[in-house]
Amino acid sequence: MKNKQVTQFGVCKMEYKGGAAVSDLSPVLLRDEYYVQYQQIVDEAFYEMRKALNIRPFDAHRYTLMNLEDLKQNTYIVLDGDNIICGATIKVTENGVGEIDSLVVNPKYQRQGFGRKIAFFAVSHLQSCGVCPITLSVTSWNRAAVRLYQSMGFEIIAEAMAEGVNTQDADGNWRFEFVGETQQIMRR
Repeated sequence: MKNKQVTQFGVCKMEYKGGAAVSDLSPVLLRDEYYVQYQQIVDEAFYEMRKALNIRPFDAHRYTLMNLEDLKQNTYIVLDGDNIICGATIKVTENGVGEIDSLVVNPKYQRQGFGRKIAFFAVSHLQSCGVCPITLSVTSWNRAAVRLYQSMGFEIIAEAMAEGVNTQDADGNWRFEFVGETQQIMRR
């Protein structure tokens, strides 16, 4: 028997309106030997958000990281020796829109400016590829991230309610699946 729960939460869609971004970081593409560490950092960094928004399982965001080959082409990480400091997954959509799909900072390195630095790297990288516009989405719950992105030159262009379903299988394992967005409010 499956247990299902529907959950909704706000999402801010943001677009970069600032000038030319400059980055002093030298990230490298994610490699096989860092994949498990990257999964663990993502799981830990997103735990509080997942718990607050009732996205199950709370302690495993990694289901979004299953396609290693895709990640190796689009995810840049910053290293301190063999430790991942932060990472960004950057994509260009079929419509030519630059999308910062994911930003994560290892909790051990948070509050040291690495979130801003990796975000500026992502913008700079996309700008150097001639991509415009550059967008990202962030949960409304993550007010600190929204403020950070706004201070960098991102503007909220739309707000929406995201809806998903938590499903628990017969073994007690949870899985979250996005169903869609509702009530989108454009702000241009």
